[in-house]
Amino acid sequence: MKTFLNGTQVQTVTGMSKRMLNIDKFRIGKGNWLGSQTYEGKMDQFCVFNKDLTLANVQKLYRNKIDLTHPNYNNLILNYNFDDGNYLTAIDESPVPHALGTLNDGVNNPLKPAKELVTNFTETYSRPNIIFEQGVYTSHRDFLL
Repeated sequence: MKTFLNGTQVQTVTGMSKRMLNIDKFRIGKGNWLGSQTYEGKMDQFCVFNKDLTLANVQKLYRNKIDLTHPNYNNLILNYNFDDGNYLTAIDESPVPHALGTLNDGVNNPLKPAKELVTNFTETYSRPNIIFEQGVYTSHRDFLL
């Protein structure tokens, strides 16, 4: 089993041959034993594959969402992007999705500063078609809604 963080392999564990079947709870960031510590960091995406991925294929995922074009898309068995918008649940976006994941205790600060928005950008040399208008505008409130 390999563990990757930000596109870099950080751990390898051998001898993991027992199949994971009929799992009804999957905890990310905290054990289920008394006294276990809660993960206090930030997580943008969490994926589980049923096959070892090469470093090159993991790096294709880093700062990108996985889609049908990824060579290991069919090996993806769990994929949380944590961008549902309600900060209480996570949608599994794997080919055979599971039930909603629950984010226990919610999220303390779900909004990211602009400098942390690093995924799914594409470079373009096109200019946006924007029109700025200037003038005097009159508005009123309608309380009959």
